[in-house]
Amino acid sequence: MAAELERRRIASQQFSADIAHELNTPLSVIRGTLEAMQDGTLPATPERLARLQVQAGQVQHIAADLRLLSMADAGDLTLRPESLRADHLLEELAGAFSEAADRQGVTLHAPPLHAHAPPLTVQADPLRLGQILGNLLQNALNHTPAGGRVTLTASALSFSDDGAPGELAVTVQDTGCGIPAHQLPLVFDRLYRADPSRSRPGSGLGLSIARTLAEAHGGRLTLTSVPGQGTTATLTLPLSSTS
Repeated sequence: MAAELERRRIASQQFSADIAHELNTPLSVIRGTLEAMQDGTLPATPERLARLQVQAGQVQHIAADLRLLSMADAGDLTLRPESLRADHLLEELAGAFSEAADRQGVTLHAPPLHAHAPPLTVQADPLRLGQILGNLLQNALNHTPAGGRVTLTASALSFSDDGAPGELAVTVQDTGCGIPAHQLPLVFDRLYRADPSRSRPGSGLGLSIARTLAEAHGGRLTLTSVPGQGTTATLTLPLSSTS
């Protein structure tokens, strides 16, 4: 008990330090640029103003992520579940990320689901579910080089003998750089980044938020990875009784 309390205390301190670090960089850029504009050192060009807008957006994004996590920690996160079909969900996600994949030279593949009667459905908040899977797809694209492949699939798990619904597993599999075994247990920690240079986009809160939202839906989120071969993220959710 004492060891766990000490671990949490240290983790809390580190989290606060990491938040300060994440916010300090964009705020320093904003303040330095504005001061230079005020004293006439730098003219207020559209390009500089656009860069300030990007930095301000980053701060706003971090603040929104922190608010969501604090609401989840306090039990105040509200979900608005709807009946969602797995095949429609995959089609929408593939369409939303196809252009980004094309720009990066990555093949995004979402094979059609095997025929189910009735179709596989889940009760989920479409906004939050999109947030989970969007994060997983963006991570896969961020870590997959040109010529690589990201595959989005869904399948039913754990059907009982009487045909009662079990679980829906949605997987995002990439052929990217993979995650070393010693880092894999840490990737869901808040603000953890496997890339020490912090050159990848994002706040470092995405996977933590994705797992929190998965658990809020009564599901779970897991990662498996082989360095040099790629990573597979699996979101598992309860199937609706109508599936």
